[in-house]
Amino acid sequence: MGCPFGCREALRKKRSTDRSTAYYKTRSGRYKKKLQNNKRCKEVPKPYSGSKPKEKVGLEPGEKGVRVERDNPSPDTGMDLEFDAGMVEHVRMVTSYWDMAATFVNSGAVDRTMYMTVSGESMAAFSKVAPVLAELREAYDSPSYLVNWEKLIMGEKDAEERLKGLRASFRAAHDQKEQETADVG
Repeated sequence: MGCPFGCREALRKKRSTDRSTAYYKTRSGRYKKKLQNNKRCKEVPKPYSGSKPKEKVGLEPGEKGVRVERDNPSPDTGMDLEFDAGMVEHVRMVTSYWDMAATFVNSGAVDRTMYMTVSGESMAAFSKVAPVLAELREAYDSPSYLVNWEKLIMGEKDAEERLKGLRASFRAAHDQKEQETADVG
């Protein structure tokens, strides 16, 4: 027989979810999940090797995209920064959006005060890109890459302090996530 209210089925589903959640918190589970998620963009992530990548900027022979890799984490963010072929389209889409929005502000089509009052996300996104902006410009062979966005953000009187504060917040969140991952695995 069974419970007419579906308790047995609900318990079976909950246990299944709990097993999946526990598995995907392990190192091999996270890697397998990454493989599954990357099937959408037809890329296979490299398994964790324990070694840090060498510094290089630009494309490998036959590689699509831009890589900005370092032996040491970025001094501004404390995080390794990598834009590989799977991520470069997303990075270019997001950064070109903010550069376009900044162009509207810089040309006067959108009021600067209004934009900067409501657009904290623009500053947050720029804080992530700023540490590698020179390297991206070199990799794209475009000295004017994101120049409008940079002009808008750096034109704020307290830009440097706000960018440093945002990077510190992102770093703290990154460290907390790393600690949680280490505690689980």
